[in-house]
Amino acid sequence: MDEALSFGRWVKVRRVALGLTQAKLAEQTGYSTVTIQAANWQVG
Repeated sequence: MDEALSFGRWVKVRRVALGLTQAKLAEQTGYSTVTIQAANWQVG
């Protein structure tokens, strides 16, 4: 069975698959780039 992805890993995998930078993801979600980075969603 595949190991479940953490939320942060999932966000990064989806972001990269969609060809988005962290800045573009921030723009499209209404968050600042600093918030995306500081939230540690993509740690690991």
